[in-house]
Amino acid sequence: MSAGPSTPVRWAKSRSQKRSQPGCQQFSVATSSPSPVKDVFESHTSAVGFQSRWRDSDSSAPPSTPPAPTRPPFHSRPVPASNSSEPSSGVLGHHVITLDRPNRKRRRDDTENEPPPQTSTSSQATSPLNTSPCVPNPSVAPYPFLTAWPMVGSPFPMRPSSSEAVEAEERPLKRKYRKETEKLSMFLAFIYDELGWTLGDTLYSLFEFGDDIHRDSRHASCVACFLQGRMTHTPAEIIDLWMRHPDGRVSDRDVEYKTMYSACTEDFQNAKSVRVALTCFAAQTVMKKLVKEAEDAIRPDSGLHASRKKTLGHSDDTPRLVWNDIGAATLARASAIIKACQPLLCTLLMAVAVRGFDPSVNGKSFRERRPPELVVTNVISDLDFSRSNRANLIALARGLLYFALSAPFDIYQYQSRTGAMPAYSTVISTLEGLAKQEADCVAEHGKDLMTIKGLITDNIQHFLLQRDVCIGRVNAMKIGMAATYVELHDCPVGSLDFKDRQERLEKNLRASISVNTLFNLIDQRHLETIGVLFLLRTLVINIPELSKHQSEVTLRYRTRGQKLCIEPHKTKVHPLGTSGKNETITTELKDALVDFLEQAGQEQGHWNGQLMPVCGDGLTFEKIVQLKYYLRFHQDPFKSLAFIVPVLAPWHTVWTDIGRIFQTYWGETLSHDPSTLGFSAAKINRRTPSNLRKPDFKEALELLETVHDARILDCFRTYYKSNDIFEHFKALASDGKTPSFEELETHAKAVYRTFCTHHSGERALDPVSDASLKSDEHPNTTRWKEAIPLGSPWTSGRAQPAASATVDPKGKQKKKPKKAKKHGEDEGDQPFMGDRVLANAINFMGDLIVAREFLYAVSEGDVGRVYEAMKMMLFTFAGTSHSRYTTYLLEFICALELESSAELRETVLKSLLVNLSGEPGRFAPADLIQEYFNRLLQTIAERKGAEYNTHFVRNIVSRNLHHLARLRDDFYEGVGLAERSGRHCKPHKDAELRILLKEYKLQQLHTRRPGRTFVPDDENLKVSDFRAGLAKLRREKLANWVAESVFMRGSPQRIPPPNLRHA
Repeated sequence: MSAGPSTPVRWAKSRSQKRSQPGCQQFSVATSSPSPVKDVFESHTSAVGFQSRWRDSDSSAPPSTPPAPTRPPFHSRPVPASNSSEPSSGVLGHHVITLDRPNRKRRRDDTENEPPPQTSTSSQATSPLNTSPCVPNPSVAPYPFLTAWPMVGSPFPMRPSSSEAVEAEERPLKRKYRKETEKLSMFLAFIYDELGWTLGDTLYSLFEFGDDIHRDSRHASCVACFLQGRMTHTPAEIIDLWMRHPDGRVSDRDVEYKTMYSACTEDFQNAKSVRVALTCFAAQTVMKKLVKEAEDAIRPDSGLHASRKKTLGHSDDTPRLVWNDIGAATLARASAIIKACQPLLCTLLMAVAVRGFDPSVNGKSFRERRPPELVVTNVISDLDFSRSNRANLIALARGLLYFALSAPFDIYQYQSRTGAMPAYSTVISTLEGLAKQEADCVAEHGKDLMTIKGLITDNIQHFLLQRDVCIGRVNAMKIGMAATYVELHDCPVGSLDFKDRQERLEKNLRASISVNTLFNLIDQRHLETIGVLFLLRTLVINIPELSKHQSEVTLRYRTRGQKLCIEPHKTKVHPLGTSGKNETITTELKDALVDFLEQAGQEQGHWNGQLMPVCGDGLTFEKIVQLKYYLRFHQDPFKSLAFIVPVLAPWHTVWTDIGRIFQTYWGETLSHDPSTLGFSAAKINRRTPSNLRKPDFKEALELLETVHDARILDCFRTYYKSNDIFEHFKALASDGKTPSFEELETHAKAVYRTFCTHHSGERALDPVSDASLKSDEHPNTTRWKEAIPLGSPWTSGRAQPAASATVDPKGKQKKKPKKAKKHGEDEGDQPFMGDRVLANAINFMGDLIVAREFLYAVSEGDVGRVYEAMKMMLFTFAGTSHSRYTTYLLEFICALELESSAELRETVLKSLLVNLSGEPGRFAPADLIQEYFNRLLQTIAERKGAEYNTHFVRNIVSRNLHHLARLRDDFYEGVGLAERSGRHCKPHKDAELRILLKEYKLQQLHTRRPGRTFVPDDENLKVSDFRAGLAKLRREKLANWVAESVFMRGSPQRIPPPNLRHA
């Protein structure tokens, strides 16, 4: 709002007056009602109609385009002087005002020695407007236009005449609105013509600040409002207009064009174009900000340092970096630190990495391939590592990952040169420090009496092939031993009581053990429950219409079938330093065990008095038992190793049982017997293993599972009396008659009792024809015959074995078997009326259920079920040539049942399984985990050409083996590749199942066919391995083992066994 004529006017000296030359004084006026300068200026122009023009001394007409003099920068601009010889005039309304322009230009510094302007005191006193003593007399002012009537509310007061003043007071003022272009023309004309300023001078003076710069309240308020964005147009809009304005465009042929976005300070200081100035200013400002952010990110307390040097509060030997810092969360943690410390750099790089990036969307991108967040984090990490080699968290983690993947040394050199990761020597020194930390952690945990622990040990070997053979460098087998320290959880604290075990050993209860005692240890009811559930599990997995019952089967396993289940948690394992000893040599085995015990905190004179379970495969188990026999005369429990509890490894046990099944049921190479494994393998194009006694575990298990599933489905087909088991349930589903789970459980129990028990196998060897039914026959036998339909009559023409060579357990060919005699050829022989093929099929079903139940219980973490399966394997091993594992299982079971407390038995059983992931259903045998570590260690030692007792293998690689093994999976999880496991998916077995089902139906495998056999007469009545083992143990095997073990222990009954009496 502009002030009227009656508004009291107060004269005040302008802020820029102290820079004015004499004769060019400037004034401002302040009114009682404040108004912006723009409104004041518009009010004057609307009231008076101010126009400016140049008038030459020879011409009264103004030129069409007034000259725009080129002026120097503000600090050296000339100002008008009082003695102007070249007049300039301006028209104010109908008044013509002549302005004397200075005849010479002076700098602002010239006013320091100038005398003050001469003013008339009498004129000031008589003027009605000059009430302030600081206002000069307008009559002698250098600008004659100040004598005119001033603009209403204008900061440029002019002295009006008396008549004009009276006329102005009486006449009402009307505001005249003008266009923006007119306003700009008037404003620019005024600052150029009247003030002698350029636009740059005006802006510079407007925004100049400092201690020696004094601004009035209106100046400060206007500038503050503009710079703080409290006006209609904000600074951002002004800068945007400057940057896009076509007048500020720089041609690409211009010299200044090359200096755009320059980070050099001189280019900014010398910039003339606005675009060059703005881009240089932005580039330099951003650069300073990025440098500051980088310095904040590489500070020691930022979190990006992975140094092993001593810090405040840490000893010399304690590294700052721990293995918990390296894993799946490493990249995410580093990304969070970088985003917090370097947000501007993250945003800029995200804009570079992502097309159409919008910073307003929280700086995130949802791209699946090459996620830009990961790319930006790795780029910034490399930049920070280049700035400071201490900010090496990501770089060092990448180096450890490359080491775990056995990357070539050339990659370390290249990546270190490019700043992607530290040098190979740094990675090795870091691993050495981490290994020492692991060693201290294991020793401290082993000495603690409140912890439960155990050891897993196994032999390790690889063949070293020398490239340059000479004396001292020959091809040789490098042998050693490796061990792993396991922290056991959910075990009773007092279970490892040494005194309690010694008291039980002194009772010598094994001397009175019998076969019935061992047989009664088997939970027959549990065995049937598990068998029924296993049949149901196979049925609901392979029949799509029954898949809805899978959860019910799992629930029954974890309730009705559960024995001793371990709670799913992540097992902490610590691989120990390797040893170069050979376990087959007793003295070296002792040295290796003592070495491993010392690493576990158990030393001579510092033994904590607790038992130590040591798990190993069959040979290791046997050697430890023998070693304890040899050292029993030492009085010191540590020297005699009496505190060691040998534990039989589960995975090697079931692997041996799989070899027994192959050896028993494979049959001949070209056999026509459908009950043999060889017959089924040939139908689905599987080759004969090179060693039936010890086949490849994975391939052998895959073949057994396929054949076993097919036979289970064929048993159900026979039970339901259908032609196709798949079509049978499909028809039931279409009619809405799908059986309930309770009905399926009843059917599965009938199938189990008919086709999966040892009694059923023995019944198949008896006469199986319907004509053989007798009134005095056992009811179970009668029901069994009624459950299995009678097949077509068997002709004895195919009873002879195939004329081909057989394969012994080691894969070598034997001589051709002799021809079997025809049944009834001898007068005294009775014809065989049983079904040898059906008996073999039934025995195969029962043995496979035990082996597969063993493996399924391992994955579920139920060690009680595993132990029940091992009890069954004791008798099956005893009935075959696997006498060593018979001895191992006798020692293991007797030690747990007769010489251990219930707490110790639970602890030993829980030490059989390990869960490295902590997820349900992900348990694994302890010895299989050790084999996995051994494979990694063998690969590294073979590539390095080192032995297992060297510093590199023992103190750098071996102790860090578990962490190196998990790095790949952890980093995959950290970058979002956890779903892509990298493993081959299990192949579908539908085609193989249908082929086998068709063949079993054609051969009438699970039907009664009296007289069916493919073996000689003396093998027709051969019982199952379980029955044979039971008989062998009763004859002399158990007695011999008891006598030998009691004698070797040095018990009071020192009667040597028969095989040692003459030694």
